[in-house]
Amino acid sequence: MIVIGIDPGTTGAIACVDSRGTCAVEDLPVTQLGGQGRTQRKLDGRALADLIHRFVPACDGWQVVLEDVHAMPAAKSGGAANTSLLHSKGVIEGVLGVLRMEPHLVDSRRWKGFYGLGKDKGQALQKARTLYPAVQHRLARQKDHNRAEALLLAHYGLRKLA
Repeated sequence: MIVIGIDPGTTGAIACVDSRGTCAVEDLPVTQLGGQGRTQRKLDGRALADLIHRFVPACDGWQVVLEDVHAMPAAKSGGAANTSLLHSKGVIEGVLGVLRMEPHLVDSRRWKGFYGLGKDKGQALQKARTLYPAVQHRLARQKDHNRAEALLLAHYGLRKLA
């Protein structure tokens, strides 16, 4: 059984784990959009589909765990961040739909509670490094917390769905 974990967002990540302990983790593919003096990043759906095809051979059983993100009050995150995050979730769901992969949506409180994690991103990094030492080099920086969260989502799916 292969489980894919996806932490959505333009700085998000996707991870793949299996019951043998094999794993891989990548940043979600994005494309740069220029215009009016600023650069925007958007999820690249085609590149995401290609990445999923590399992770999951056609003949293997699989599950997908996608963090279920919601709009936050503007006072906490701002409207642009909400729009970008929800757009990314929609692109991911669209790509998965085309690939005939139904995601299991999991609220962050549920999967983080499974590990006893709080809001500190460093805790997720440490837990992922412990569970998957083979990819510690992909989790070396503090900003790699999205990779760690994708791995933990996939691991959660392996334990809860498989």
